[in-house]
Amino acid sequence: LSPARFVKKKFKAGGMVGSTFTLITAILGSGTVTLPYIAAKNGIIMAVLLILFGALISYFSGMLLVRCAEKVGSDKYEDFAAFVYGRKMVIFTGICNVSTLLGFVTSYIVFMKVLIPHVLGILLGGDDNVPAILGKDNWKGGIFWATIYSFCVLLPLSIPRKINVLRFNSLFGVIC
Repeated sequence: LSPARFVKKKFKAGGMVGSTFTLITAILGSGTVTLPYIAAKNGIIMAVLLILFGALISYFSGMLLVRCAEKVGSDKYEDFAAFVYGRKMVIFTGICNVSTLLGFVTSYIVFMKVLIPHVLGILLGGDDNVPAILGKDNWKGGIFWATIYSFCVLLPLSIPRKINVLRFNSLFGVIC
């Protein structure tokens, strides 16, 4: 059994394993990067309390979403809004979703345009060895890396019409 066949067999479209990996990737994404920083700034006791509070809120909101999905018979935020508030709130809910996703994408772009020059500096033995146009102290370097990240990573991930195609990307992200 080749690795490609194994992955296709285990990560079926819409399957439990593929969906779980997609969720794990979403959950671990930015939290892995920011959690140590937050713990260092707030102290270990406050960090543990914040983690427990976040877990409680996540559990509660997840349970509310499941109950709403069962009651409404759908799993879309727009359908929840239509069921509770009427058709006018569907547009508002869609605008809120787009705004949130735009904020997430913007934060990832900003993070990567700062991170990539820093990693290049480490790999090349110092910031002095990074070409000036690609460096972190140069405005053009930030624009360059933001553009590369947007077109080489974000654009290909946004092209598929069905989200279950991203299960392979999620598997790759969790393995890395």
